[in-house]
Amino acid sequence: MSAGLVEKEIERFLASPEPEVLCLRGKWGVGKTFSWDAILRQARDRNAIALKTYAYVSLFGRDSLAQLKYAIFENGMPLQDIGADPTVETFKSNTADLYKRLGKPTFSFLQNLPQAGDYASELQALSFLSVRDRLICIDDLERMGRHLPMKDVLGLISDLRDQKSCKIVLILNDDALEGSDKTDFELYNEKVIDRSLEFAPEASDSVRIAVVGEAPAMRTLRAALVALGIANIRVIKKIERLVLHVAPLLSTFDVALLEQAVRSLTLLGWCVYSKEAPTLDYLREQRSKHVFGPGEGESVSDAAREWNALLDGFGFTTMDEFDLALLAGIQRGYFDEAPLMLWAAKRADTIKAAQAGGSFDAAWRLYTDSFDDNEAEVAKEVCAAIRKNVAFVSPLNLNAAVKLLKDLKRPLEAAEVLRFYMAQRKDGRAFFDLSAYPFAGDITDPDVRAAFHARYRDFADDRAAGDVLLGVARTKSCAHSDIAFLSKLSADDFLALFKARNGSDRARMIHAAIQFDRMAGAGAEAKAIAAVAKEALKKIAAESPLNRRRVLQLLDRNAFAEKA
Repeated sequence: MSAGLVEKEIERFLASPEPEVLCLRGKWGVGKTFSWDAILRQARDRNAIALKTYAYVSLFGRDSLAQLKYAIFENGMPLQDIGADPTVETFKSNTADLYKRLGKPTFSFLQNLPQAGDYASELQALSFLSVRDRLICIDDLERMGRHLPMKDVLGLISDLRDQKSCKIVLILNDDALEGSDKTDFELYNEKVIDRSLEFAPEASDSVRIAVVGEAPAMRTLRAALVALGIANIRVIKKIERLVLHVAPLLSTFDVALLEQAVRSLTLLGWCVYSKEAPTLDYLREQRSKHVFGPGEGESVSDAAREWNALLDGFGFTTMDEFDLALLAGIQRGYFDEAPLMLWAAKRADTIKAAQAGGSFDAAWRLYTDSFDDNEAEVAKEVCAAIRKNVAFVSPLNLNAAVKLLKDLKRPLEAAEVLRFYMAQRKDGRAFFDLSAYPFAGDITDPDVRAAFHARYRDFADDRAAGDVLLGVARTKSCAHSDIAFLSKLSADDFLALFKARNGSDRARMIHAAIQFDRMAGAGAEAKAIAAVAKEALKKIAAESPLNRRRVLQLLDRNAFAEKA
């Protein structure tokens, strides 16, 4: 049933005073409870609810019928308080109604019981007597405690309708029912439930309910959610919180950057929070390798084809460093403002260049948006985009352009584009270090890789060895350039290095150096670094009994027996 029809049926249910049971069922996260609350409040504001009191009860963890009965009594409130938690005032009101029904003699009897616990338990048992003519929502039926039988709950619901003139809405994920609960529900639900509605909204229905407001970020978020077909309201609300967190940080930039950030947060948040979304591995690896589709002989899974079509329609090419900064914030649960703002500024520059025309994204669109016989035009546009926006074309997009031109049998144009790019990029040494590039694994064209390596080697590595080691120690990671640099050091170099520093820095440096052979996938160069560093420590140990004791804290005694 469509969300619109479900909404109309709920409105009919609320407006009628007739006792009945309505079941609202659907999969996890589709927004059953959220939608019920929204429709309930709207009906309240229109004065379109027949009954005058309401109680919401979740069955999650409730383990007895007595607990459920008391919760229905305790959580009762007048319609104007819908949306608020039960308070002392609502409890007083419910108790007053109970007092009226039981009368003063009964309360006097309860107060004369010898134990306070007896009074409480008797009051809890009697409280259900005051529940009548009430609108009741019973949620999470599939999550009730294992000692609460399904048939007892359904029997109570039937009694509330038939004996107490109540209207009950029952909310559940019937796919999650198991064992005897599932059997009993299927056996008795036709006798108890008057109307059963399956809630399976489209993305547009969920977005309309869940995301409100006319701020630019909210408008962009709604469009992005619908474009990706995200209907799970729990996921939608998580993504909305991300947007509300990041949007103020980007307030000083042009609105175009905010739009791109919201679209990236929507896609990345969906990938993190939902199993129905493309995987992060696909986004970071396969999508990056196939910006202009797979080349000859490259296989693509059925799932990747489906995701490619979705993201082509969404207008998402590949991830960049700004996306990685956003993704890191999503995964950590907080956003590191410094790197986020750094990459936001770089993305803003790229957007500004694209607005001037001839952008790489425009060339990509020319490729993806039709089946026209326009090979020459696509190739020309790709080359022109790189020439015009060379300062903003990432190594990943350069790789994609060169691969495309080669696949189109245009090797001369591919070579010229690569030559022009390398000649025009005046970046520092770090830019050409592919080992430090987050998408290095996606730079697959051999000519592109060779050009970057050659340019990188042209730079002199004038870093201090101690700074390199400390960097490895602090980040617990190293680039290939770090390994290449440190592998050139001799045992005497390490000896001088270890002796030149004191305090915690010395300890960090030594620990980092002797751990290189324990790195995952450590190659010959990495193992050589550890071996030479240990040799330096042995030389230090030989200088004095005191230094030998110090080194023994770092190296196993067996290390000294290696060269007997």
